[in-house]
Amino acid sequence: IAELRLATACQRRGDSARAIELLATAAPALAGETRGQAYRLLADLSERSNQPQAAAIALEAFADAEDTHAAPAARADAYHRAGELWRRAGALDPAIRCLEAALRLVDDHLPALDGLELIERDRGDLDRVATILGRKVAATARQPTRQKALLGRLAAVHEQLGRPDVARATLARALELDAGYRPALRALADLARA
Repeated sequence: IAELRLATACQRRGDSARAIELLATAAPALAGETRGQAYRLLADLSERSNQPQAAAIALEAFADAEDTHAAPAARADAYHRAGELWRRAGALDPAIRCLEAALRLVDDHLPALDGLELIERDRGDLDRVATILGRKVAATARQPTRQKALLGRLAAVHEQLGRPDVARATLARALELDAGYRPALRALADLARA
């Protein structure tokens, strides 16, 4: 605990490098909420010091630590933030690991699903994109405006995958939410012409 206090004092004095050094050695040895506080501070300081990978490691350590008494949603948010830092750094495997861990804690964590969708689109894995979009549709069951837009995107992916019947059914579902939804009407007309 003394090292955490010293790190906090260093941070207040503007000595982020010393604070990071102290926190990196102290955090693993701490327990409970104090460990969680140390990892969160380490992540924040690392990110501000332009050390995104160190920040991601600290966030992962915080989220992995079950004794911090952090709520599952807070741990999922930490995994998501770590995943985004890894993704921006180009480290896609650790990014996917973190984003999937967020979803294991909170299965409808939309930011984690968004991150996974970006990664899989960049990789060109449209089957995986369709699966992720399906999960996002399920997660937005009480948000019809967002859901119909997701259904439109999901239909476009199915069309790209050569599944016009599935695309039509997906667009019909969007129209059940809003019979005048123009993007779905246009997409159905395009499918009919094809």
